[in-house]
Amino acid sequence: MKKIIYIGTLALFPTVAFGARFNNLADLFNFFTNLINQAVIPLFVALAFVWFLWGIVMFVKNATDETKRKEGKQFMIWAVIALFVMISVWGLVGVLTNIFDIRVGLPRFPTGGYTPSSDCVARYGAADCAAYGQAGF
Repeated sequence: MKKIIYIGTLALFPTVAFGARFNNLADLFNFFTNLINQAVIPLFVALAFVWFLWGIVMFVKNATDETKRKEGKQFMIWAVIALFVMISVWGLVGVLTNIFDIRVGLPRFPTGGYTPSSDCVARYGAADCAAYGQAGF
């Protein structure tokens, strides 16, 4: 069983799956920063939102039982607090990185369109980045 979990973890880990190599400590740091920004933080926000929805379901489903309604209300209150804290910290980090001109990849809300990064445009030109996307570069 341990072997299956170990192999499954390695297979799902992007470093192993894509054969990424880290030339220096900065590459390793950037990898983990991007992993946190693009996977972990949105996952926590999504879990808090599901937690809120679960509170709504509990609140509506148990309309006659006052103790369960109170429990559903508590779920909703704590989920809203969790969402507020996460998004506030997210915004605070964005403000501080802009103030101190720190270049880090912050998690962004999806906008529905592709916008090439300035690195891609500087290296390959706007037309190539827009035509092929950054994944190929």
